[in-house]
Amino acid sequence: MIRALIVDDEPLSRRTVRQLLRSHADVEIAAECADGEAARTAMDTLDLDLVFLDVRMPELSGLDVARARTEGTRPFIVFVTAFDEFALPAFDAEATDYLTKPLTQERFDIALARVRRMLARPDRAVPQIDRLVARVRDRDVFIAAETVDYIAADDVYVVVHS
Repeated sequence: MIRALIVDDEPLSRRTVRQLLRSHADVEIAAECADGEAARTAMDTLDLDLVFLDVRMPELSGLDVARARTEGTRPFIVFVTAFDEFALPAFDAEATDYLTKPLTQERFDIALARVRRMLARPDRAVPQIDRLVARVRDRDVFIAAETVDYIAADDVYVVVHS
């Protein structure tokens, strides 16, 4: 079950997200909030997988709420807003998706599919690597990640010190 939080200062917008979620039996609405402060409190106290988050709200913006969580952790954030100009800052705040109003079921379903794929990943965060592949002259060489001391830029190349 995906536990979701809906955050929007407009009751009609919260209702729209609730209605779009009706066709997703695997999503449970854990809570709803009308401002950023309440959202931050809910994110700190509830076990959440997903937050549908408006950008412009009283108290604290949705961007501020998203930036306040620990980097690379749940809950995943899907911004829901009428303003497309906040897309870049939203993805800088590690948004999983960015939906613009008016919402459509098709686009909403795509966002939820993306969240499901991310939740299905075993680590649910940044993928870990156990080795690097480097081209040395005419062959590929595998370098165990635990043997790497550091990697340095060298013009358009990188130098792996192992």
